[in-house]
Amino acid sequence: MLLAVNIIGIVLVLIAIGYFLKPDGFNQLIEFYKKGERIYLAALVRFALGVVFLLAARECGKPVVISVLGIAFLIGGMMIIIVGPEKVNKIIGWYQNRSKIFSRFMALLLFAFGILIVYSA
Repeated sequence: MLLAVNIIGIVLVLIAIGYFLKPDGFNQLIEFYKKGERIYLAALVRFALGVVFLLAARECGKPVVISVLGIAFLIGGMMIIIVGPEKVNKIIGWYQNRSKIFSRFMALLLFAFGILIVYSA
């Protein structure tokens, strides 16, 4: 499980680099989730990440950090289901209409998040 957490962190770092270099490409990915009931797929991914993080926490160098992130992923997945596709799509629409500077800032936050995961694992 420790390997899975490290891989997730590395993938997030790579996604962040791609997002920073090409912010519009990330908006295309977001469009995929806005169609129909696909937003529930994002909730499922968050649930899966939460379970992986919680199961791996004991093996990690910073178990509290990984546990908190696991709980945050689970809460994020639940919030998508509770709020529902219509409201989530409104939030996504707001996010997509932000400037490229904002998008690049978010990419930097994602990069830092990925580094935190790798460091904590």
